[in-house]
Amino acid sequence: MVLLATQPLRGAMERRDVAGLRVAITVTEGEVEAALAILEEAKALLLNLPTKLLQEAMDRASEGAAPGGAIGSGGFGFGFGLRPPDPLSALWSAVATAEAEGVVDAAVIQEAKVLLATQSLRTAMERRDVAGLRVAIAVAKGEEE
Repeated sequence: MVLLATQPLRGAMERRDVAGLRVAITVTEGEVEAALAILEEAKALLLNLPTKLLQEAMDRASEGAAPGGAIGSGGFGFGFGLRPPDPLSALWSAVATAEAEGVVDAAVIQEAKVLLATQSLRTAMERRDVAGLRVAIAVAKGEEE
């Protein structure tokens, strides 16, 4: 974008065209101001987005693990042999992103980890999956420490 914004300016400078140079400067300044505004908006989003995505993943994981229903059985009609996204996998990913970005409050990350442990236990119990239950218990114990 910067290269495109500066090309008319460079051309006017090379031609030593005073009127063209004035126009190119005005146009370039406007494009730079717009780019700076977008950059500031992107920076603000980067500060808020990991928290928002983590909270959304937590909400989906909570909804997907309602008593009596398996994780991901929301009746979304994915069809064509596609499975709906696993809310717990999405939550694991959101936690990893939140930790990597370093802008999410530690209490929110901890809440997400507790939810992961709880939902993993619930899912393993509903499926009567002994091996999965052992793993979920180990994860839950690790989250308590």
